[in-house]
Amino acid sequence: MVVNFAISESFISTAQNTSGTITEEQITLNIAINVLSNKKINLLTDSVSASRKLPISNNLSSDQETRRIERNNLMQNLTQKIKFKLQLISKQQK
Repeated sequence: MVVNFAISESFISTAQNTSGTITEEQITLNIAINVLSNKKINLLTDSVSASRKLPISNNLSSDQETRRIERNNLMQNLTQKIKFKLQLISKQQK
């Protein structure tokens, strides 16, 4: 079985204060999955995504740490979903 992943992430400003300063952004992670059998037969083409809104402050290092933590949390959630899908496919192939 051959499994291919394509991971993308995006950040979008979702809120500004009255002076135009960004106060909130949304992080979105998307993982595209393509599973092929050993005989090159397509078993699964799918994608999973998750997003979360994050507050933005005046502290750049704090904001970067918040992004890193939330990105890791989203990745863990998506990884669990992918793992479940791959286990189902694996059982079907036996």
